[in-house]
Amino acid sequence: MTDYLTPTAILFHRPSASLNADERAALDSLVACIDEMDGLAATSDAHRWARTARRVEGAAFRAGDLSRADGDLSRAEREWIAVQRRDALNSFQRDRLSAIPGWEW
Repeated sequence: MTDYLTPTAILFHRPSASLNADERAALDSLVACIDEMDGLAATSDAHRWARTARRVEGAAFRAGDLSRADGDLSRAEREWIAVQRRDALNSFQRDRLSAIPGWEW
């Protein structure tokens, strides 16, 4: 499994004034991902993104990889995947999705 956490977690050690927009967004996404894993409510777009990414990853694991998970995904999740492939994502989001078995850009 790809380590998508460490490259972003390291940013916590840098002064916030030295972070660029992508790095700040990546940290927000990482915190949302951790909150979601802990079962906290999805209170922001980042939280909702993290929850959907986890559901998509679960389907990919159950099916063996994402290309075989179509029957285990809702229509909304399949549409979400298509949007992620064309949207501008922050570095954490790109790394997070790349860690899903079978994810293709």
